[in-house]
Amino acid sequence: MRPTPQNPAIAAQIQQAVALHQRGDHDKAEAVYKKVLAKAPKHFQALYLMGMLQLHREDPAAAIEWIDKALKINPTHVDAQFDRATALEDVERYTEALRSYDLVLALKSDFTEALYRRGNVLRAMKRHMEALDCYKRVLAAQPDHAQAWLKQGNSLNDLGRLSEALTCYEKAVEVAPEYPEALFNLANTLKEFDRIDEAMAIYDKVLEIEPDFAEAIANRAYLLAGKYRLEEALAGYDRAIELLPDYPDMAYNRAVTLEELQRYDDAIAGYALVPSSDPNYQSARWNTALCNLKLGNLEAGWRQYEQRWQTEQMRKTQRYFTQPLWLGDGPLAGKTILLHSEQGFGDTLQFARYAPMLAERGARVILQVQPALKSLMANVKGVSAVLATGEQLPPFDLQCPLMSLPLACQTFSLNDIPDAGYLQQDPAKTESWKVRLGEKRKPRVGLVWSGSNPRVNSPATKRLDAARSIPFNAMSPLLQNDQVEFFALQPQSSINSPLSLNLGGLSSALKLGGLSSGLTIGGQRLVDYTRDLRDFSDTAALIDNLDLVISVDTAVAHLAGSLGKPVWLLNRYNTDWRWLLGRNDSPWYPSMRIFRQEKPGDWSKVIEDVRTELQQQAQR
Repeated sequence: MRPTPQNPAIAAQIQQAVALHQRGDHDKAEAVYKKVLAKAPKHFQALYLMGMLQLHREDPAAAIEWIDKALKINPTHVDAQFDRATALEDVERYTEALRSYDLVLALKSDFTEALYRRGNVLRAMKRHMEALDCYKRVLAAQPDHAQAWLKQGNSLNDLGRLSEALTCYEKAVEVAPEYPEALFNLANTLKEFDRIDEAMAIYDKVLEIEPDFAEAIANRAYLLAGKYRLEEALAGYDRAIELLPDYPDMAYNRAVTLEELQRYDDAIAGYALVPSSDPNYQSARWNTALCNLKLGNLEAGWRQYEQRWQTEQMRKTQRYFTQPLWLGDGPLAGKTILLHSEQGFGDTLQFARYAPMLAERGARVILQVQPALKSLMANVKGVSAVLATGEQLPPFDLQCPLMSLPLACQTFSLNDIPDAGYLQQDPAKTESWKVRLGEKRKPRVGLVWSGSNPRVNSPATKRLDAARSIPFNAMSPLLQNDQVEFFALQPQSSINSPLSLNLGGLSSALKLGGLSSGLTIGGQRLVDYTRDLRDFSDTAALIDNLDLVISVDTAVAHLAGSLGKPVWLLNRYNTDWRWLLGRNDSPWYPSMRIFRQEKPGDWSKVIEDVRTELQQQAQR
């Protein structure tokens, strides 16, 4: 900035102050500016430069005061108005900043940087469409403005328009190949599209340019964990936390990784380090409960499990009643209690076992469950009425979510778990399937290899499904056993998922509508009736006609266990809490046998053990 022509003494002082200012000697520069202002209190340039000095000291609030004094003398000075707007933006006085940028653009309509900064303010105010308009105008005038491409991508991301955002990030990187923030956001968006290898490569490039980019280190660690490179992921989180200790997600994701490594005590300690300001704080407390349950610390686990209602995930589904919550703190005799489902099908199947216990205490039990379970649950012992979620409820006195029942009934040791024989299948349906299946010539085995459809769930659920699911081609060694007849029990909602349909080079009669004609591998046929299974009572009737169910960790495994049918659970390395640790049986389901992964993501040993055991049983 050029000093305004002054008398020789003041001009010399301004020149001296500017030289000191430019060298970064702010204290000496300030002293000279103040000498000028002592002689000329309305000296525009000295006032304005004092404001700029405060900006360089990262004190925008003080800068605004000085620049305001300067603008009283020369209100149409474009640079001063622009710098005032940036200072207002820095202190988050967005409405005033927006007015200032508008004034700048009224004075100089082609001031591209002011238009760009105006877009940033609008985005901060969540006025995303107006922000997009600003960025588009900037890029029309200056197509190589990499920051505008980046911020336009961010606004589109805010609006959920990820494909368009991806294009903007690609343009930003095209314009500025070494721009770390643009590369970082490009990698983040590729991650959202499950283009994991591409995202990983770009995170690597970011870290070549800026090795201490903590957020990139942490996001790369998240991808490493998803690839079961857990020790590398843990090292990444440790480095990221060292660089940026208070950044959200890092401490939480580090604890999750410790849990995935089966270092449960360390994970509990890690969850305790998640600060209350972190959005994951409540999830960390819930995960602490899950770790304790895995370790068999049931009393601590069930008490902590009530923390689930504080998490964002569960707050969305929590139901509110005028009737009081019963957690075992009062007699039930003569009372009507509503037990209501809250999470997945498997959870409902597992915890319905508490209904007979409450009936034995003199309660009239009403059970409200997901519609697909209503018919099956009509046969639960001790239940007076079963309703589907959304149906009108009869009068009741007390209520309890199903998964709070272990706490309410003080299931504090494995010996306290109620028996599993609480489900009774409809004999007529079982007989109908018996007739339909015809004469049994060899043992019948049901198969489930995949969880829910990951295309319609959150990133966390996708990761869970990936961990618990087995690509169908990995199951092929089981199907080579011609002494067994195999039946698909895979739910239709997930039968066409990428995990489910990972068939490799296998020949298949599989159609997009389901396995309606079955699947033939190496001459062995997988029989499929899943299109005819309208609800869980139909599935239960089919299972009643099988000799064994082999399943990953899904509701079908719970269903088979609840019916007392032999079930082999193919269990992931970081087990769900209910399967405990280091055992091949389940106190929840006496008919269950558990085959556990020995390494994260590696199903080969599990499949080989099951294949061998199945072969031996078929020969007996």
